[in-house]
Amino acid sequence: MPTVEAPLNYIGAMQARPVFHAVDPSKTNLVLESHTVRITDARGLAEQPSLQREGFALVEHRSEVSNFRDQDELETRYLAEVADLIKAVSGASEVRASPGPLARYTKREDVARAAGTAPAARFVHTDYTDVSARSFFLPQVMDPEEALRRYRRITVYQTWRALSGGAQDVPLTVADGRTVRRQDMVTADTVLGEEYARNQAFEFSVCRHSAEHRWCYFSNMRPDEVLVFKGHDFDPDSPARLFHTAFDDPSAPPDAPPRASVEARVFAFFD
Repeated sequence: MPTVEAPLNYIGAMQARPVFHAVDPSKTNLVLESHTVRITDARGLAEQPSLQREGFALVEHRSEVSNFRDQDELETRYLAEVADLIKAVSGASEVRASPGPLARYTKREDVARAAGTAPAARFVHTDYTDVSARSFFLPQVMDPEEALRRYRRITVYQTWRALSGGAQDVPLTVADGRTVRRQDMVTADTVLGEEYARNQAFEFSVCRHSAEHRWCYFSNMRPDEVLVFKGHDFDPDSPARLFHTAFDDPSAPPDAPPRASVEARVFAFFD
């Protein structure tokens, strides 16, 4: 099966609690260690990954959004499209999209940050912990007491769509959820800063390196394909530790266009 080797940034030994500041890098204290890992191109796998087994899957989906730089169109039309997609692939009884879909227009070296966008995250992480999923993100879409009373299970799904077409110079890689152990996870804080929400902060997870981690990506993603992966599962026995990161694909041609992508998150509720 096709593979590439690339360095990924894991969290190193730290005395202090890790903090990532979304606006001011000088306030970020992450101590990162680079580890070269093998990343499998999942397109070459005889058995394709699934949401139920590995925790991620590639699905076909055509968007009717006309301008991905228009945040209003992302908040309305695109979130509705993604919510319908997640309802179809998950079988959820109800879905609610989280506000704040994010388009990224980046360069390989992430030198510049385009207006209204963010650079690709260059370290292994998940966007949620059980605390932040329940207390910070769930209230954005539904009253937590109502949600936990009405539904037997709640799962957060994340979506990643490459807008620039193949080949992506800086694609997204995800770790098979079955290969990440609880002890690999390190709780950290994201500080949003005044630019986002009056210096609000929430927990997320960074990851210690382990040779057991199995990394995958999908090469040459098209705009009519979406990588869907579990951001968090309220069921502790389900594979939900979907660590991910951007990486430089050494197989991408030197003249590959800078990656453009869009991300959105959806809460799925199951009766």
